[in-house]
Amino acid sequence: MSQNIEVKRLLEGKPLISPSKNQWENWMTCNAAALYLNRNSQNDIIIKKLLDVDQLGSELDAGVIVVHYRGVPKDRGQHLWFQSHVGLSVFTTQYKLLKRFDRPVLSPCEDPEGDDHISSEDPRITKLHDEFYMIYCGFTMPSLDDLRINVCMAKSKDLMNWEKMGPVKGEINVAANKDGVLFPEKINGQYFMLHRPMVGSMSDYSMELAACGTLDGEWKNHGKIMQAIPDGNAESSWIGAGTVPIKLEKNRWLIIYHIAKRYTNQDRDYFIAAAILNFDHLNSLDCSLVIEKRLEHIMVPVTQYEKNAPDDKDHNLHVLFPCGSFELGEDIHIIYGGANTYVLAGKINKNKLVECIENEGFTNPAIKPVPEENLNKSVVI
Repeated sequence: MSQNIEVKRLLEGKPLISPSKNQWENWMTCNAAALYLNRNSQNDIIIKKLLDVDQLGSELDAGVIVVHYRGVPKDRGQHLWFQSHVGLSVFTTQYKLLKRFDRPVLSPCEDPEGDDHISSEDPRITKLHDEFYMIYCGFTMPSLDDLRINVCMAKSKDLMNWEKMGPVKGEINVAANKDGVLFPEKINGQYFMLHRPMVGSMSDYSMELAACGTLDGEWKNHGKIMQAIPDGNAESSWIGAGTVPIKLEKNRWLIIYHIAKRYTNQDRDYFIAAAILNFDHLNSLDCSLVIEKRLEHIMVPVTQYEKNAPDDKDHNLHVLFPCGSFELGEDIHIIYGGANTYVLAGKINKNKLVECIENEGFTNPAIKPVPEENLNKSVVI
């Protein structure tokens, strides 16, 4: 971990969002998308609708932060697994809570054969044109021997009412897949998406890059761009895409993602890492060349809300799971899940982070192919 990066935990490290008495979110509230809405005529309409007010007071002059998070109940009811929903909260730019919705804004479908009957989880939200697009993991299990995990998409104009578009088409969902996130603009005439197929053993899981000319079209997968660095102390190490990429100069992008490790006693550690992508280096023969530099462990679990899952006493779940980030002033705010239970926030100076990646980061090692014996092994995480 770089000694030159200072990540400030906001609210003194205490949660923005914790489990509530609402049945659908009384066990876990984590893994949250985040958007910063500054004040302008278009955003004011959305903010007023979110807060159900006619006028916006002076405390909102700087805009609002909108957080969509994963809520999980303690009781799975008649389902084979615990259902996940997407909840919504709105904050000032100083993280004062303005409104928390009692009901989820996106929920699993009622059809047992549907694409997200068990879970609508881990949202990432990108604004494109005049609409917001949520990429989320749709999880369904019609029977114990029929598990389906897809990268799904929904769209909204107001961040409250979401129209499900179903699993992303094309080459993305040919295998179990999750951790999808859209870039916020076209690059070289194409929309791009990061995703993480669950092919092979956990240590084979790699971040991949797909592209399409239209958001609802057939996505073509360019292939693997990044894989976890092996750790001899861990049974498995893997990575997954995190927050919406942040534009740098020219054709370069900053991405914030997670690294995970599982140990023989089933304890887990999740860290936050960052990398710079350069689309001038995108090569159809070796997609991993798009990674210019990467820097591991810019944040590691430290606080009680990052290391102690209150309802799992058997295992250590030291978890930082980023799904949301945005620029505010000179800083990047990172909204992340802590200990599989809470929504937390931190901020880091953008220029210093980029400088550290450029000066201290390492080039992408070659991606190892999935061993033949692991091709049909896939583990739910």
